[in-house]
Amino acid sequence: MRMTHRSQMSFLLKPCNVREGPLVIVQWRKGPSLVSGMAGVCIFCGCGGSESAPGENVRPRSESPAVSVEVPAVSTDAAWPQRTVTRRMDEVWEDTDGRQFIGKVPYDVFFDQPLVVASVREQISDSIDEAGQSVPNAGSSASLLRDDGTSHGPSLAESLPPSEWDLILPADILQSEVTSIRNFLNQKLQSVGRYNSTVTVVPVRAATMALLAAIAMRHSGNISWKEDAGYIRDLALSMNKTPLQRGSADQRRLRGLFEDLVDTLSRSRPAGLMEPDPDVPLSEVAGMGLVMRRMEESEHRLRTEVNESSFETHTDLVVHEAAILSGLVQAIMSQSYGFSDDPEFKGFAQQILLSGQTMRDAADKGNFGEFELSLSRMAGTCQACHREYKSN
Repeated sequence: MRMTHRSQMSFLLKPCNVREGPLVIVQWRKGPSLVSGMAGVCIFCGCGGSESAPGENVRPRSESPAVSVEVPAVSTDAAWPQRTVTRRMDEVWEDTDGRQFIGKVPYDVFFDQPLVVASVREQISDSIDEAGQSVPNAGSSASLLRDDGTSHGPSLAESLPPSEWDLILPADILQSEVTSIRNFLNQKLQSVGRYNSTVTVVPVRAATMALLAAIAMRHSGNISWKEDAGYIRDLALSMNKTPLQRGSADQRRLRGLFEDLVDTLSRSRPAGLMEPDPDVPLSEVAGMGLVMRRMEESEHRLRTEVNESSFETHTDLVVHEAAILSGLVQAIMSQSYGFSDDPEFKGFAQQILLSGQTMRDAADKGNFGEFELSLSRMAGTCQACHREYKSN
């Protein structure tokens, strides 16, 4: 996935046979959300082979989850009865009253200026210690706001205070993710056949391991292998030094690097490893495309594995993936990735940080509705960001 600055989007309108039925107008416009304005486009019912209810404004289809929304009838014609219309979670549409939605979430729940909202948002579940200082409640996720009410992020990750990394990505979750990656690589690098079957996934895991080790070097939390985090970063980074190829050569090379990495994690660092440079920019540790793929995995897991009936048993998953999302988006706001001075990109990043925090809070409180709303906000933000910055 290659990230570029704003790409222009155009539409090719082809002649088509028009069936009897109403004309549907699709109008992309800048609403109160972060979605960017686009020119209006007209399409006729029947052109795409799918049926839409009259009076609806819809976006072109793409692969994403569906939700069901009741759309009221706008005609007395019996051929158009009121019915349930399937919507995607990231689909932008209008109801007959002109109210805009993303999936089933109204646009007006999104923040017009997320950076401003972050600076004035009240802290959640905090208490006051004996010295009069605000401290997070032990039963809830830590707030991303400072005591003076200003936001912790996104700021330049290279210079982010260690204590703030612990708020955004707690040490126990960072270590849990590293353990998960270690177990994955241990299984997939055992044989050439297993390696070949997941060769396209290994770079994402290696890049995530390298980035988490780089974050650990800046982290204030209790991480057992923190003293050796630079070596772990470089071993994981070496896995992606060249494009991976199927076959025994890369499988053996990766297996050797992995065994050294496991020994280092276990505080038995092999002799002869090159001394790590403490000042390697984060963008050189993990490419933007690989980081974004791991973020997409988090969003996919939250969307497909967590529903109302499973929410109570999946709160650990919610907390874990939401914190990973927050940590990764904070990392790509470092100056080295090239977006730290872009206010629009920073706005998208801040919205994801806020969504990650509220999802963690929702898991702490057992509030599925709040989780679902935050996930929808994040999905809409990701879609809006991709439309502006992702290369077609």
